[in-house]
Amino acid sequence: MTSFTLGNDGSDQVIVRITGRPDAQDDWLDASISVRAGAFSASIPVSLSTCDFRPFREQLEALYQTLDGTAAFNTREQQLGIVCRGNGLGGIAVEGVTNDQVSDGNTLRLQFNIDQSFLPAIIEDLREVEAAFPNRVHPP
Repeated sequence: MTSFTLGNDGSDQVIVRITGRPDAQDDWLDASISVRAGAFSASIPVSLSTCDFRPFREQLEALYQTLDGTAAFNTREQQLGIVCRGNGLGGIAVEGVTNDQVSDGNTLRLQFNIDQSFLPAIIEDLREVEAAFPNRVHPP
């Protein structure tokens, strides 16, 4: 199973796990999102697109180089949105929202901090997602 994690094990975190590609000729992926934010947690099945990952990885790479600016992960179905904001000193504020339904339902907002030392592992995990599930149909 291919995945990436933002945050700390056993603490505030977002885990995106790719469980498969239902149609080998399409760019949709079956996945799950697990969120732990303070006293709240959620785990939901989602559909993601292969083109959701590359822009986030590229923005995280730029953020890692400068430690300033933002990197955003937004899914086509809008079930997960994350923004990572660098403070220029190595601190990264992670803010996001996850929705349990595509167009309606419940929303969980999250907010926590990490530092730049987390970024290389996240970037590498995103590269592995891109390699395992290349973009075939949708433009990046």
